[in-house]
Amino acid sequence: MESASAGSPRAFEAALMDLLQRVEAGGDRAHRWHAALTSLRRVVRGRLSSSARESAENLLHLARIALSESADRQDSRRRFFDSRQMDLVSTLTVPLQSAQDEGEILALLSEHAPPLGIKPVCLALYEPEGEDPVAWSRVLPLPSAFGAGNPGELRIETRRLRADHHLPPSDEPRRIAFLPLVRQGRPLGFLAFEAATLAPGAAVARQLAVALESVVLQSAVRALTFTDELTGLHNRRFFEQELKREVERARRFGRSLALVVVDVDQFKAYNDTFGHRAGDEALRRVAGHLADAVPRRLDAVARYGGEEFVVLLAETEAEGARLVAERIRESVQGGGGFRRRLTISAGVAATLGEDCEAESLVERADEALYQAKSDGRNCVRVALPDVALPPRPPE
Repeated sequence: MESASAGSPRAFEAALMDLLQRVEAGGDRAHRWHAALTSLRRVVRGRLSSSARESAENLLHLARIALSESADRQDSRRRFFDSRQMDLVSTLTVPLQSAQDEGEILALLSEHAPPLGIKPVCLALYEPEGEDPVAWSRVLPLPSAFGAGNPGELRIETRRLRADHHLPPSDEPRRIAFLPLVRQGRPLGFLAFEAATLAPGAAVARQLAVALESVVLQSAVRALTFTDELTGLHNRRFFEQELKREVERARRFGRSLALVVVDVDQFKAYNDTFGHRAGDEALRRVAGHLADAVPRRLDAVARYGGEEFVVLLAETEAEGARLVAERIRESVQGGGGFRRRLTISAGVAATLGEDCEAESLVERADEALYQAKSDGRNCVRVALPDVALPPRPPE
């Protein structure tokens, strides 16, 4: 009204420019203000003289043009932002779809999520119990959120889970969003993150759910591929891959590596006497004794074939491996559930650093096993690098 009455647009233009700056900076939609101009036109028409009304109409027309231009700028910026967000999500999506395990997923989130404007805090995965598909939650903290103070994995009943579980300490207020991870109607867990808006987190959550489902399926396939159907232990294929990996690791870092080869004594006679079903049950029980005697997760226990088993012990010297073998022997000897007492013989071989060779380690442990057989069975023998073992007895 001041500008229209004075015949000068300066006051109106200054107020309009200030409004548009605040609208664009705040993310409000400029085109919504056209309704305000319509209301303003109705108000001022009844309060201005006829000579000032034409000036007011001109000012309002200019304001409509300015609002339209502002809306176009906003749309252009939004399209650019959306395109950039899609590109950034793609840089995360592609490696996520080829992730092999949860650790790789966490590393990818830590690397690719911050450029999207989100800071992941933790990833929680549900575990079923009975008929409850979300009975337990495994809360996995993001390394990028905790740094050296990473508290490690937490497993807790989902209904006891609090919002502050596994959140990094902070003296400042934070906005933490919790987005569910759902795949084909199945709840998989949730992602907790810090962000100004939910949009980028929602895009990541969708891709994350797909990747987690893929990891679960891959894990199930690997379990079937590397599991001995009879005993539930790893199979020979898994052992050979693990042996190759551990040998390379021992050579690279100068670590020790030990192998225990276990054979059930006089198993053929047991099988012939009590039948194959009893023999299978006996092998399952022996496998259970091996698994109980080797609790470390970094050690590999596998069925090598027939009644022969292997235990690969990372960062273990000969004496430590011998003690493990003795523990297995004593466990089987004192174990119940067999039709008659069963015993095992075991051969142990160890190596260190650059001298580590997969084939040599297996051969030496095998020779030590045959030495144990020659010495009367139900015993453990260790292959020494500088001691020539006698040749195998005829099978």
